[in-house]
Amino acid sequence: MTSSAEMLKGGCWCVAVKTGKGPDSHIGDLDTETEAKDWILTKSKYWPGKLNSSV
Repeated sequence: MTSSAEMLKGGCWCVAVKTGKGPDSHIGDLDTETEAKDWILTKSKYWPGKLNSSV
């Protein structure tokens, strides 16, 4: 699994998760790149466990 921070239209950030199994997933409606990178460092290891509680 790989994760990267990506800016969306409108200036919001998300985390793009690539598992190699099916389409990429986009997690969150995050305010900053730092927030997206923090999600990768602290919460991506728990994904896709309880998606609603990890965003």
